[in-house]
Amino acid sequence: MDVDQEKESDAGVADELSINDMPNEILLMIFRSLTFRQLVTASAVNHRWNELAFFLFQNRVSLQLGSWAFEGQREWTRTYTALSLRASLPKGLDTFAVQPLADGAQTLDINIDNANDGTLLEFLRLFRGVETLLVNIDRIRLSKTKRAFLRKTPGFLPAVRHLTLRCRYVRMVGLLAEVAPRLFDCLQSLTLRFKLACVVASWEIPEKQNLVERLRQLTSLRKLGLFADSDINAFEVAFALPFIEELTLGGRFKGCRLADFRNLTQMTSLRSLSLAFEAERFSMYGVYTNPLPTVEVFRTNESTEFPLPAIIGKFPNLKVLSISTATLSDLAVQAMVGSTWQNTMEDLSIVIASIKPSVVASFVALQKLKKLSVFCCDDAQDGLSAFNAIAEKETMKELHIQRLYGMQWWPSAAELGACNPGCAVYINKEPAKFYGRTPL
Repeated sequence: MDVDQEKESDAGVADELSINDMPNEILLMIFRSLTFRQLVTASAVNHRWNELAFFLFQNRVSLQLGSWAFEGQREWTRTYTALSLRASLPKGLDTFAVQPLADGAQTLDINIDNANDGTLLEFLRLFRGVETLLVNIDRIRLSKTKRAFLRKTPGFLPAVRHLTLRCRYVRMVGLLAEVAPRLFDCLQSLTLRFKLACVVASWEIPEKQNLVERLRQLTSLRKLGLFADSDINAFEVAFALPFIEELTLGGRFKGCRLADFRNLTQMTSLRSLSLAFEAERFSMYGVYTNPLPTVEVFRTNESTEFPLPAIIGKFPNLKVLSISTATLSDLAVQAMVGSTWQNTMEDLSIVIASIKPSVVASFVALQKLKKLSVFCCDDAQDGLSAFNAIAEKETMKELHIQRLYGMQWWPSAAELGACNPGCAVYINKEPAKFYGRTPL
């Protein structure tokens, strides 16, 4: 018995040595088949495995910089595509210490309490390859050196395409006034998260026209996100920008909120509209005005209320609709599939009261439907067979069925008949099991 154990142990050592002797190309092939957690575990075996593992997931790892990062004697032997800063920028910033990290960075996330704008810009100047920049600063201190600094750096942040700013509102406007004409001529995506130093009783944004004028200078901007943490009507800023193609509006409000959407018709290039609000109830008015035939994507969350007939009339050419608000009635579903969306809708996600064969079968009328996600509110344990007509539809690629309340269905498609072989079926977020038939 001891001899057998010794032989078995020797064989294990031999296997381990043979793996370590493999060339990097073979090890990379093996590592690519591992999950992210398995790859992290493998990275702790030895230095070589660590280097190979990092090569595979370097785009998924972010290096968080602390005060230690600005020590001049530190040597960086790796390149990180994503960096985050959580420590205050020191006075007399030693840019030489950070330069090796800045050279390979593509994403930079700055989240600090306060900063001197001159020091901040001096730090940002290093990151000429950064494409995605996130700046979250509670207090920005103005300095006398900023204007002179900007005059000397006309090519500041030349690669930035996606920008997120979150700081006190007045400081944000001032920052945009200084940098927009110089820094972000090629900016494609901008997200502004408004923070006010005090509660503003009026719905009107302070210096709104000033902000609009600055944003209009960003001629390459196509994607805009506006988020408000106070009761200010930030959305009027977006409505004044006709060149925006993708718009996301959101915020956190106490109680109920009613917003004016009449000027949305000014956004003649709009393709996608997403609403993400946290409130007891968020309602819109002014949506019965002229239609916007350019809009193809409309998404809302559970806090947003809207009249479905108005949305059908407002966006007659929708291809993607995601509604996680109040449950749609049977009549509302029938009206939806019988509208102009019958010839345009490709991706639909809605909440329905119950699984009625007549209601579910009506989705077949959507001629171009590729993906359907249905969230049900009833407690019935049967009813999956009602989706047979949908699963058989030739255009379908994905079918998601989930119950919001009560006992969940088993992830089995036993009730479904012959499905379109190209349609993947998910029940309660799990791939459906087709017992006795060829799986999709």
